[in-house]
Formats: sequence, C-alpha cells, structure tokens
Amino acid sequence: MGGSNQLLTHLQQVGVDVSGIEKMPQHSTGIAQISVDQEGENSIIVAPGANQWITPEIYESMKMLSNKRSC
Repeated sequence: MGGSNQLLTHLQQVGVDVSGIEKMPQHSTGIAQISVDQEGENSIIVAPGANQWITPEIYESMKMLSNKRSC
C-alpha cells in the first residue's frame, strides 16, 4: 500500500485530480510488467491486485464520474 500512497501524493502535487480513486486497503495495488525480447515480441505479466475486486457498481460509478468531468 505504501507505493500507491506515494503515487497518489505525487499525482496530487503535480495537479492531477485523484478524487475518483477509491482505495481498497485490504488489497494490494495492481501491477503489470512488460518485457520485450530481442525480436520485439512482448510478454505481459499482470498481478491485478485491487483491480480484480472492482464490482460492476464501482465501474459504473467511475464511468459516470468520468463522463461528468469530460462535459
């Protein structure tokens, strides 16, 4: 959780609106690692963390929030 708090703090300091971010302290932050081999082929390893716990209700509320901000 420490890394996510540092990222949120940094985003706020540089003026990013993070009010739509919902913390899930019982779950770790999701990450993805992308590796590219010498031929340019990539492999993506995902640990979804809290992202796997996003319910349809949370998704819809975030979508509505995003739509209000883009108007």
